Amino acid sequence: MNELLSKLFWEKVDKKSDEECWDWIGNINLNGYGRLGQILAHRISWILHFGSIPFGKFILHECNNKRCVNPNPGHLYLGTNSDNAKDRERNNRRIGKATNSCPPKLKDGELWLLCKLLDNNIAVKILVKMFKCSKSYIYNIKQVMKINPNFYKEITKCHLISRLK
Repeated sequence: MNELLSKLFWEKVDKKSDEECWDWIGNINLNGYGRLGQILAHRISWILHFGSIPFGKFILHECNNKRCVNPNPGHLYLGTNSDNAKDRERNNRRIGKATNSCPPKLKDGELWLLCKLLDNNIAVKILVKMFKCSKSYIYNIKQVMKINPNFYKEITKCHLISRLK
């Protein structure tokens, strides 16, 4: 899977020196980020270079170029939701109001349940109604589960810890 993903990824990257942005030349979503299928290109870059993305973490652009997939210092870095909000504010980026997006933060256990149901091949249209979110959100989670085998384990661990509190 990673070999195929790597091949598909590198076909769409304009790679330059380590100091320069490596622009994504494939599909771009409405927010200006590169994407391969339903997954953001900068997240794929991170996974290919460093492995899985820890649960609850974001891949942020230090270079402020949404198309950049260069994992080197000065370009992509691992951050929190708070870091992401500060970065948006610092760079004067506003969040668009999407009508079919999922709530920004699922309630305790919902993401875990969504993954569990996806694992059991429950139909996407049922999950869309159940979680009140878009098909693309569900497909995105499904793709993340495919390329990041630790995603479900990390969610399970967080869900169990939160139930113990």
